[in-house]
Amino acid sequence: MWNMVTVVCVGALLLLYVFQWRSHRTGSTPISRHDSVFAHLPPGVIPGDPNAPIRKATSADVKAPLAVRFEPPQGVRPEQVGMLVDGKVQASDIAAAVLDLTVRGIIRLTPEVRIHGLRRRLTRDWLVTVLRQPHPQEVSALQHRLLRAFAWFSRPATLHQLRPALKLAMKEMRETLAGDPANDAWYPGHEEGSLTFGAMFGAGYRKRSALGAALRYQSAGFREFLATADGDRFRFEAGAGMFSRHLPWAVAYGVTHQWVHAFREAAEDAPASVATTWSGDLAWFADFSGADFSALADLGDSIGDLADGIGDLASDLTSGMDDAGGDGDGGGDGGGDGGGGD
Repeated sequence: MWNMVTVVCVGALLLLYVFQWRSHRTGSTPISRHDSVFAHLPPGVIPGDPNAPIRKATSADVKAPLAVRFEPPQGVRPEQVGMLVDGKVQASDIAAAVLDLTVRGIIRLTPEVRIHGLRRRLTRDWLVTVLRQPHPQEVSALQHRLLRAFAWFSRPATLHQLRPALKLAMKEMRETLAGDPANDAWYPGHEEGSLTFGAMFGAGYRKRSALGAALRYQSAGFREFLATADGDRFRFEAGAGMFSRHLPWAVAYGVTHQWVHAFREAAEDAPASVATTWSGDLAWFADFSGADFSALADLGDSIGDLADGIGDLASDLTSGMDDAGGDGDGGGDGGGDGGGGD
C-alpha cells in the first residue's frame, strides 16, 4: 500500500510532467528552469568570449517572451533540430537533410508515377538523381551516408527502389545525429548519459548548457517566423531564394505547409520581374525556361507534396526504432516545435 507521502509525490510529478508537456507543445519560451544561461545577456544572445559568465536560469528566464528570428540558429544545421529542441533524433531531421541536399543542387528529386498491385494502382514516387559529388566539407556526416544510399544502384532510382538501402543505413544515420559532438556542447551530461530528474518523462528533459539554451531560444524564434510568415515576406526579388534556403528548416520544424502557403500566397500576384528572378532560385525543383509564371502558385503545392513524400518515407523507415538520441521512447516524426520550457 502506498502511504500518503508517496501518493502526494507521484501526483506532484504527474502534474509537473503535464505542465511541462503542455508548455512544450504550445510554444512558450524554450528556456528551461534546469538550463544554464549567459549572465547579463538577453535570451538567445551568444557572447564572443568563450569564458563569459553563466548562471542558472530563473523563473524570469523561463517566462521571458519569445523574440521572432529571421535566420536559423547560429552554426546549426537543419538535421540537428531534433537534438537541439528535444534532445532526440526525429524522422523530420532525416527528411530535412534530404531536402537540404536537393535545394543545394547536390541531388535532384523528380516526380514519377509508380504502378503497383493487382489493381494497377498509381502511387506518387520520386526519382533520385545524384547530380554531383560534393566537397567533403560541403555536407554533413549524415548527408554523406545519405548520398551513399542514394548511389546504391549506381544510377538514378526511385525512393521506393532505394528503401532497402535507406533502411539499412537508417540506424547508422540516427546514431550519427545522436553522436554529433555539438550535442556535448549543448547538453553537458550528454556524453556521460546523465539526465536531469525530469528526464524520466522523455528525452527532451535534459539540462542544457548556456550555449544550448541560447541556441534553443534562437531556434524557437526562427520556427515562429517560418510558421507565421505571410506572402509579403516573399514579394521582393530575394524572396524565392529565402523560400528555398529555409525550406529544409520548415521540414525539420514540422511547419512545411505554413511556409509553402506563404510562398503560394505571394506567387499568386507576383510581378513578372520578381517571377523571373524566382525562376532561377527555384531551378533546383523545375526547369522554368518558357514557363508561365502564373503557375508559380501551383508550384508551391508541388513542393509541399515533395516535402510530405520525403517526410512520410523518413517516418516509415524510422518507425519502431529506439530513439537514438533519447531514452528509448521511440523517435518522433512531427518535427521539433522549437518552444516549450521544460
